Parts: sequence; structure tokens; C-alpha cells
Amino acid sequence: MHTRFTSPEDAVTAAKLQGCLGISWTFNEPALWFEYTLDSAKQAKTQGLFTNYVTNGYMTAEAFTLLAAFLDVYRVDIKGFTEKTYKRISRAWGRRNPCPDKKGKGEGHACRSGDKYHSNDQ
Repeated sequence: MHTRFTSPEDAVTAAKLQGCLGISWTFNEPALWFEYTLDSAKQAKTQGLFTNYVTNGYMTAEAFTLLAAFLDVYRVDIKGFTEKTYKRISRAWGRRNPCPDKKGKGEGHACRSGDKYHSNDQ
């Protein structure tokens, strides 16, 4: 299988050339390639694109604060609403709400933990 690296600058240029309104990091956990998504978000904002981050929410408060300044949307994809579900699905022992501590730049970004959308609870 052949893969090709696309720089943040090239990704943003491609989005602009295709007439995209923004860039979204989703499906694979974007925090796993944090430096790349941060650089891409910075570049996208300088080019007037919207930015959207769909994550499991497990990142440090410091990482969230760095990233938040360059995001229009930050959504935590919640997998369930009970400790049992989180233990079974995400192996996140004893941590049901993965939302980072919202201080500083993160303030005002909401985690909708009351919604039942996409719930895996049984």
C-alpha cells in the first residue's frame, strides 16, 4: 500500500481549491495526530476556513487550550452514559465524562453529556 504525506498547508490549499467551507477531523481520533491537526487548524483559520474537531475527548487541558483557539466546533463523541458502558467500550475506567476541564480558551465550549444520540447503552 502506498501512502503520501500531505502537509497542513497542502491540505488547506486542496480544501480551498475544491470550494470547501472548512475542514473536519473525525472518524479516526484526531488527538492521536495532535500536532498535525493543530498545525492544520491554524493554517485553515488563516485562510478563512471553518474548523471542526470530533473527538473522544481524552486530551489534556493544555492540549485542549492550545487547539480551542483555532476551532469553530469541538464535539465529543460520547459512547454511552453509564460507567458499565464506558468500561466495556472504551476501557476508560471510572471516567464517564471525557470532556476536558474548560478553563481559559476552552471556556464556552460545551460537552452535551445529556443527549442520547449515538448511545451504546443497553
